[in-house]
Amino acid sequence: MVSSLVLVDTSSGGFDIPEYAELCARLNEIARTDGMEVAFEYNAQYHPLAQRRFERYPELCEISVPTLVMVGEEDVAFRQPSEVVAKGMPNTRLHIAPQATHTPQEETPEAFNELLIRFLAEVDVR
Repeated sequence: MVSSLVLVDTSSGGFDIPEYAELCARLNEIARTDGMEVAFEYNAQYHPLAQRRFERYPELCEISVPTLVMVGEEDVAFRQPSEVVAKGMPNTRLHIAPQATHTPQEETPEAFNELLIRFLAEVDVR
């Protein structure tokens, strides 16, 4: 369906679901005490939208296209999750943007664009 994928400081955002604030607080606590992998497992088990997504699209765990994961060096909330994603997906490379927080595309646009263009040129399969 796609020939390549780029993920940048991704987030699932807020949801209008009952007890979402409590779920987020619990996930944050688990991530701090037990690590991100345990938090991801907890989220998959208890987040109603994650449960429905995995039921409908179990192949989401089988992404194998060339993937670039970018995260800001100083993005404390997303650095570890980005590293876990990059490590857990085949054919994926991780780029940690120096001196950037959550928006390397805005904070370091020249470096961001150069890396993005180089990646897309490498995976161009026209």
